[in-house]
Amino acid sequence: MPPDIDVLPPLNEVEVSERSVSYSRSLGPSRLAAWEAEATGLSATTTATRSEEGTFVSPALHVQHYVIDPGTGRAYELLRIEGFTPESPGATHVFLQMARNYATDNDGAGEFLRTMFHEWADRDADVLEAIQHRLDRGHRRRAETST
Repeated sequence: MPPDIDVLPPLNEVEVSERSVSYSRSLGPSRLAAWEAEATGLSATTTATRSEEGTFVSPALHVQHYVIDPGTGRAYELLRIEGFTPESPGATHVFLQMARNYATDNDGAGEFLRTMFHEWADRDADVLEAIQHRLDRGHRRRAETST
C-alpha cells in the first residue's frame, strides 16, 4: 500500500451482471509503495495516483488492471490474470499471468514482480487452506454425529 494512505478507499463502482462482477477504485496522489518503486524504477519519493479495475469473469477467473500515473504523460500499467481450476473438493490449482508496459527489457523487474505476486498468493493460500481445513473438520463432525 502507498505509504501516505492508511486505508484503501472504497470501490468507486461495482457492476454485477449475470456473468461477471466488475469493480474500480481510484487512489489520490501519494508517494510510491516500495514495490511500485522497485518494479517501475521510479524514485520512492515520486508522487502518483493509482487506478485499479478488475473483473471476476467467474469465480474461477479474475482479471485486474492496475495503473500508476505520476502525471508525467506516461502511465505504468500492470495486467494480472488469475485462473482457478479445482482438482478435487479440497484442492485447487491457481495460475497467474502478468503483463506490464514498463521495464520490459529489465529481467530483474519481471523477477521481482513474479516473486512478489507469488509471495502474496502463498499468503492467500495459507488463509484458504486454513478455511478448507476448518470446513473439512466441520464436515467430519456432522458425518460422525449423523451416523
